[in-house]
Amino acid sequence: MSVRLGTLFVIFKILSYGLAEESPCTPGFKSNLLVFKVHKDHLHRGERLGRVVFNTCDGRTGIDFQSTDQEIDLNRDGTLMMRRSVTLHEGPKEFLVSACDSSGKKHTVSVRVECVHYHKDHDVNTLMNSTSVQVESPSDDLVLTFPKSTSCLKRAKRGWIVPPISVSENSKGPFPMRLVKIKSDYASEIRMAYKITGEGADLEPKGIFQIDRLSGWISVTQQLDRETKAFYKMVVHANGVDIDILEKPMVIIITVTDQNDNKPVFTQNPFNGNVPETAKNGEVFMTITATDADDKENTDYADISYAIISQDPPSPKPNMFAINPVSGGISVLEKGLDREQWFRYTLVITATDMNGEGGSTTATAVISVTDSNDNAPQFDRDWIIPPISVLENSKGPFPMRLVQLKSDHSPETQMAYMITGEGADQDPMGIFQINRLSGWISVTQPLDREKKKSYKLIAHANSVDGRSAKKTMKIIVNVIDQNDNKPVFTQNPFNGSVPEAVGKGEVFMMVTATDADDKDNTDNADIRYAIISQDPPSPKPNMFAINPVSGGISVLETGLDREQWSRYTLIITAADMNGEGLSTTATVVITVSEGNGIALQFERGWIIPPINVAENSKGPFPMRLVQIRSDFASEHQIAYKITGEGADLEPKGIFLIERLSGWVSVTQKLDRETKASYKLVAHATGVDVNIVEKPMDVVVNVIDQNDNKPVFTQSIFSGSVPKALEKGEVFMTVTATDADDKENTDNADISYAIISQDPPSPKPNMFAINPVSGGISVLETGIDREQWSRYTLVITATDMNGEGLSTTATAVITVTDPAV
Repeated sequence: MSVRLGTLFVIFKILSYGLAEESPCTPGFKSNLLVFKVHKDHLHRGERLGRVVFNTCDGRTGIDFQSTDQEIDLNRDGTLMMRRSVTLHEGPKEFLVSACDSSGKKHTVSVRVECVHYHKDHDVNTLMNSTSVQVESPSDDLVLTFPKSTSCLKRAKRGWIVPPISVSENSKGPFPMRLVKIKSDYASEIRMAYKITGEGADLEPKGIFQIDRLSGWISVTQQLDRETKAFYKMVVHANGVDIDILEKPMVIIITVTDQNDNKPVFTQNPFNGNVPETAKNGEVFMTITATDADDKENTDYADISYAIISQDPPSPKPNMFAINPVSGGISVLEKGLDREQWFRYTLVITATDMNGEGGSTTATAVISVTDSNDNAPQFDRDWIIPPISVLENSKGPFPMRLVQLKSDHSPETQMAYMITGEGADQDPMGIFQINRLSGWISVTQPLDREKKKSYKLIAHANSVDGRSAKKTMKIIVNVIDQNDNKPVFTQNPFNGSVPEAVGKGEVFMMVTATDADDKDNTDNADIRYAIISQDPPSPKPNMFAINPVSGGISVLETGLDREQWSRYTLIITAADMNGEGLSTTATVVITVSEGNGIALQFERGWIIPPINVAENSKGPFPMRLVQIRSDFASEHQIAYKITGEGADLEPKGIFLIERLSGWVSVTQKLDRETKASYKLVAHATGVDVNIVEKPMDVVVNVIDQNDNKPVFTQSIFSGSVPKALEKGEVFMTVTATDADDKENTDNADISYAIISQDPPSPKPNMFAINPVSGGISVLETGIDREQWSRYTLVITATDMNGEGLSTTATAVITVTDPAV
């Protein structure tokens, strides 16, 4: 007697229901999914939706039902009633209904309420069951299959739910990238044609997903962005090519899995606040806030933690203030606030996602210490006060007080004050004013540093009776720059040409941009360049690279072929604040000049797409991944088993399978850096009959998350530089590594930067670092061993090309005399 070998089906969280054969009474609902199709006008308060049926097997009729939807009332006979009026304008309403049998076991059924338009021959409150759907794995393909027919091409109706298919955002491709294959069970007998409709197919945003008409493969054509759209709902259609067969449409949902690709964004910058000099320790006097566009519900990518990284001036103590890491509330930490000595503090605040372990951004908090009238600020006629700093673009309110002048003869003599000079009685007039008797100088309007960066005023003090006059005093008001100017490209478009045989890394053209902001004292005008798109994306989507500092464009990949792609168009961004600030775009048109070359061609075989699981998942565990199902299961009871890595081989116990249902689950968080993939083998055998399925390989890939900071190869790098070394010469290199996935993500693509130089003399940016190689070179002239024999640089290494996690190291540079 021969036994036919069936095919193993892999069902992606799909629940199959309803066998036609009679079986002993089993308590429970008649189906695992109940669909009530109604018109939206019937969803009024008190309206009857229909009835759920629960078989108790003991003759009971009154049952205590429970619903997860508070808008639904359930009677003891199973009748569903609307508790309040609802309109289904956002799609079907889904909830769970549960009941307990006589043994106390809880049974649950999924209920969906759909809004449809009815013909007059339809019953509004009819219970509808959809067809069953399976995902099978014949030979090499993961396949999403329409249900098996019974006889004479007639359909047995069953309920089904298709769980979302997950695709990681920012995937590097290559595109189109196959996701899942649709297959009708009629395909073994006749040719079937497939089509998809819905979001991302024929509805906006169109063209993101496509399906091969005859094979049924659904592919994604480009990188997805979860922050643009978190999921796509599509409908799959199948019909006979040469015969009139039409499958019932099937809904599939593609969920975009989040990556930590968004840094926190402060709601403003700077934040301005006031604190009384007598404020008590612990009192919150201002709050800063930031937002993060990443997924807050399922990950910690948007869980922000705040920290103070610097205080200027660091007096009387370097930690005068504290910040609540969760709320952003700033409070007084130490005693000693004194407006007469330190009337303003500037704090640099970081907001870091992943609860302080992820990507970060900075903002400034400017804190003015308000007077408690213990002393008035006094300015003697014989000394010059330091410059007063005012932020440009201040929101006021105006007039806004800056400083108070007070004669040392007061209060014995009543004094009258006056200011003259730029911004007072000279153009631009009226920007500054002084209260004649109190001496308070105020600014009357927002200032613009790009129009005028400083004002020179002269203060005068005379007694009201005219019998005494003070020596005049100079007052300088400096306007502090804000990043309120985007970079501006020097032309648009830029045109260039590249020989098709040029070597990788060769720079063949440059782009340049300028920024009107303050370059000397801030990074508001420090521009970084990047390529954001390439058209055509062939033969590879990243054929070119751009130096982020110089703007030089070079060839990154081989394969230039003038006969196939004679012209490329690149979209370039120039972003200030070292790539973290305002940005603008320009177009680069590159003409490929002739050279000898023949494009290589590659043929690929079919590969079973692996199951992808994101590392560091929050669970809950066990978490179902995939269901194994034999096609013999409709006739016989089948038992399932898995073997291999993570099952019965080390590391054991990570994956388990439910013996009779075939559900494969993961029992704990996975770590890609510990193990990047697991190869399992699925087995299926008959429980009461001699059936043995052919084993099937199941590969589980662990998808990388950016959970590893770069690590410097040493904490202190030592180097020496001759004081006569020319600008641009590299004299030492720092290096760092990153444990994350470099092949498929940019989580391990490191960018280096210098964040401080000590001493800051003769200029604060004496050195530069190549962001890619880590090579340190001389940027400015003026190195003098007799004055500054040693420099200490603090270097950052930041992954995701400078947008992700970062760590710091120190570079100690000794200045040497040139060789004689």
